[in-house]
Amino acid sequence: MLLLTENAPNVLNFIVTGQARCGAAVIQSAVSSHPKAICHGDLVGDCGIRRQEAHEDYFGEPYGHAEIPDYCAPGMVSPEQYLTIKVFDNPLYGEQAVGVRILYDDILKQQMWEYFQEWNLAGDFCVIHVKRNPIACFVSKKQAQQTGVWQQSVNDRQQFLQPRSVHVDVEELTWFVRNHVMCETKIANLWDDRLEFTYKELFLDYPSVMAGVFEFLSLPPYPEAKPTVRRLKNRNIRDRIANFSTLRARVPSDVASYFNEDLF
Repeated sequence: MLLLTENAPNVLNFIVTGQARCGAAVIQSAVSSHPKAICHGDLVGDCGIRRQEAHEDYFGEPYGHAEIPDYCAPGMVSPEQYLTIKVFDNPLYGEQAVGVRILYDDILKQQMWEYFQEWNLAGDFCVIHVKRNPIACFVSKKQAQQTGVWQQSVNDRQQFLQPRSVHVDVEELTWFVRNHVMCETKIANLWDDRLEFTYKELFLDYPSVMAGVFEFLSLPPYPEAKPTVRRLKNRNIRDRIANFSTLRARVPSDVASYFNEDLF
């Protein structure tokens, strides 16, 4: 149940969502560079330390000792309670748009579809949806798990070695793709007020994509917007799958169809 107040500020609330490794972090950090917007990241993810750090980066450290954390702490402060009371409609610096990056896995694990639908029905809430081929997301995620390198700062000039190709399990990929499709379908059915673009569009035409994002959020243009993370250099997706031909032949037809799409 939402705890909306009559004197809530005139703020547009939103989420940035998509599959892991879809480019949502680029959008989140770029939106936050706009002087009239904030888009939080990692507030409701799996890692408690990152949740706390992401919270304190914006809201600051708590004063004194409190029995109940100020940040999202499942079992004490649920994601729904935290987002409703602390995040949405709560700009500290006069921002006109307040958002949070929350990926498919987090929405599924926390069972937040109904919660976000309530915000959608309440108004002044929208969705930025970054779409990417699920096979490309799966391979990128596996390689990040392999290397421990999930992203690179735009200021980091370190050259990382390209990870080894991954051997992809048929059943694991099938489960991943079907969950991915279910989430895409849910988003399409729940939210009419959404902006969608692909990872490839973001990579190849970042200025146009960001101009569209700011227009969608009813924010003034801000060509200076820059993300804090950048794309890791790597080979194309086909070359990053050790058992590509065998895999393509063995997956069910609904999964195989994604091999015929752009694996960018």
